[in-house]
Amino acid sequence: MRCVATVIAAILMTLLTPVASYAGGGCPAGTTPAPGVGGICIPVVDPGTGGGNTPIGSGGGGTPGEDVCQWTLASPQPPASDPAWGGNSSDDGKLFLCVLPGTGTPTYRFVPDGEATPPDPAVLAARALGQLRLTVPDVHTAPASPSKTYVGLETWLWMPSEQWTTLTKSVTAGATTVTVTAKPQKVEWKMGAGSTSCHDAGRPWQTGKMSKTDRTSCKFVYTRVSDFQPDKKFTMSAVITFDVAWVCSGDCLADDGVMGAVDGLPGNSSISVGERQSVNISPKEL
Repeated sequence: MRCVATVIAAILMTLLTPVASYAGGGCPAGTTPAPGVGGICIPVVDPGTGGGNTPIGSGGGGTPGEDVCQWTLASPQPPASDPAWGGNSSDDGKLFLCVLPGTGTPTYRFVPDGEATPPDPAVLAARALGQLRLTVPDVHTAPASPSKTYVGLETWLWMPSEQWTTLTKSVTAGATTVTVTAKPQKVEWKMGAGSTSCHDAGRPWQTGKMSKTDRTSCKFVYTRVSDFQPDKKFTMSAVITFDVAWVCSGDCLADDGVMGAVDGLPGNSSISVGERQSVNISPKEL
């Protein structure tokens, strides 16, 4: 499973490539603006000479760092009649070349001389996700501590309904704004003696207001006692998995993308599990 730390690590791998920055005055001699990263310059080198490549997220969906292009200055530059220029002129800028791993298909991007391109929206999306506070569930059970639950008994599991909600976060760089949306998809309950997945917040148990016919979609049945655990309790946790996507507005290299499943941080608790003793009585004793 992926987590927020994995996404942030991908950002750092992207941003720590040795480059020079510039601010409106063009790139230093021997460098040119990096496609997809506003304000960053990369060395101008021929492909294959070693160095001068910078990993740039594709901006077309997926977790940042999964689809990574190694952009290099196309050498030789395609002829003026090549559609890769997209109506641009070699007098105004240069074409950079990328081949996504596993595709074999080249992609070109025109970079005007001395001008910054819009930032890669996939990188901004990862930054927004890193700033988003994914919900940590407040764990509730019935029976609830300090009372015991019992082997064979349905133990109800839930979190407050307001914690099962869609979260958003926006990041802006220049004229580019990326908004990340994280929708809860499931909760993984690890019960110390097994686990279960629920696709909602669960139903709260209301003492004195429930009947034997009431049911919940989120429950767990223990098959053994907790007597031999530390403190004679099972440690339990709940983690929400979010479905994360982003949209870009303003000056964008891509309109939207999908970051996939991302886990939040766990909410923790503990529970005691006992066993009810039964006595067998022979009919002759009645």
